[in-house]
Amino acid sequence: MNHEVPKNCPSFDIGQKLDLIPRVNPPEPWGYGVYPPPTPSQLDNLATHPSGFDPNADIDKKTTATVKIIKRHSNTLKHGHQVLLCKMTKYPRSLAQPQMPFPRFDPETKTDNSVNYFILKVSDGLLFPRGLGVPPYDNWQLAEHFHVRESAALRFHYEKHLVRGDIMGPPYHVPSYYGTWIVKLPYTDQREGVRKIRYFGAIATEYVRGLSIKNLCSSYDPEETRLAPKSYNTSSSWLEGVVKSLHVGVQWCDLNPQNILATVLDLNGSSVPTRVVFSDFPRTEIYEKAQLARNPEWPSRHPLTELPNPPLPFEWFCIDAISLFLGCSEYSVFRTSMSDYDRRIRELGKIVADLGAESRSSQPEASYDEDCENVIEGLRSRKADEWVVRNVETVNGAAHPSWLTIYGDLNSGTIVSRVKFLTSKRQRSESEDASEEETSTPKRQKQ
Repeated sequence: MNHEVPKNCPSFDIGQKLDLIPRVNPPEPWGYGVYPPPTPSQLDNLATHPSGFDPNADIDKKTTATVKIIKRHSNTLKHGHQVLLCKMTKYPRSLAQPQMPFPRFDPETKTDNSVNYFILKVSDGLLFPRGLGVPPYDNWQLAEHFHVRESAALRFHYEKHLVRGDIMGPPYHVPSYYGTWIVKLPYTDQREGVRKIRYFGAIATEYVRGLSIKNLCSSYDPEETRLAPKSYNTSSSWLEGVVKSLHVGVQWCDLNPQNILATVLDLNGSSVPTRVVFSDFPRTEIYEKAQLARNPEWPSRHPLTELPNPPLPFEWFCIDAISLFLGCSEYSVFRTSMSDYDRRIRELGKIVADLGAESRSSQPEASYDEDCENVIEGLRSRKADEWVVRNVETVNGAAHPSWLTIYGDLNSGTIVSRVKFLTSKRQRSESEDASEEETSTPKRQKQ
């Protein structure tokens, strides 16, 4: 992609005020193969306004808001998402969408250091790079693409939080969600010399005062990888967040330590227990909204939501995930030395298993359709290291750790690569017709 910012591109200045309109019916996530492709109508007129929004329609002023930019929190190079630290100057008198209420402090109890700051993540197509002729095709579509994916992920986590109550907001791993909005921005058309208005998407979330894990760690020390200071050992916390999201059907595909924040102080400047928060959601995948879940031959819900021990999270990250997280923990499994590899893989697996069991024990029983229940019951009825899988190969301990996923009896050290344990209804039916009796150790299926 060309990362040059278009000429005469507007920037967001400190002190500038932005008018916000609630995006009442944001579209479902689309693109990148996992989600259904966008419809033509979703790609029309994105240079002037987001899809599904009619700028000429009447807007209930009771639901609008005005914010003031306090700081450009990141993206100082002025391309891509603009992460803005904001303060509300005009609160919406009523909320038109499911969201947490904006932070608001009672003047009678407000201290000198108390602030009602929050983050506004703006997706202005003028500040996005242009594509290379493949979907998303241009900078406007790229901005909308990432905006709707992140909005969907936060809305989905919020829905699950309303049921479980242990996912979003302090002290949990997902920041408080304050809604999906449309920014109304007046500007001067330089070619025509007239004032016009553009509209683009924005997402409001909790302001987390902290440092990224990347900034807390000496990740590339040639002598030793270490966390500095050692008291901020964050691995258990962010692994717990990954586990919780997997259990509700959301997975990260490109988790990065620079997008994981660790709290140091609260908004009043006081020391607080370390809290780990994920700050970036565009590259998450929601199974229930994916194309696969719409296929009647596949379960509508991912069986990972029912498993007590989810896969090793690194398997779902980018290929160099292990190297990115070196130094982010005092656990020996993260060290650069590759001696005694099997023991350290089991050590990390134990961490994941414990967190998974703890998270699963607090989750209420869910109701599933018959197709999904059959898959889940099949998994539960076998020993964990005897699951029906396809394309499974036992990997020697010398294999690169980022290829590996641990399933099942983690104490046994069984390691498998790229496990696919879902079978379609047709395949299950053929298997049942071929044999009415199933052995405790299923045979490996060929592609």
